[in-house]
Amino acid sequence: MIHDVGKLVFLGFFPELYADILKKAGACEKPLLVLEQEVFAINHAEVGRSLCRRWQLPDELLGIVSRNHLPVTVKRPSSEIDHMIYVVRVADQLGRIAINSR
Repeated sequence: MIHDVGKLVFLGFFPELYADILKKAGACEKPLLVLEQEVFAINHAEVGRSLCRRWQLPDELLGIVSRNHLPVTVKRPSSEIDHMIYVVRVADQLGRIAINSR
């Protein structure tokens, strides 16, 4: 659940603006990270990583929060952190499918 904590920061500080960004991303105009970067000059993964660092969470969590949206570059996870990132990606996708199938 913590992998998208940066979204909560955007929603907390910029609720209407971020709601518009989420709608645009949902309409597949551009990827969410790109839209965030264009508007805020930072994306939710970077915000989440900074927040996790401030909270002094383990490096593994920082890696998951900051890298779970990056393109897949290997076919198989090569490390434990890569494996955890894949698990988070799959869980995130399953959640999206469940929401969209309502």
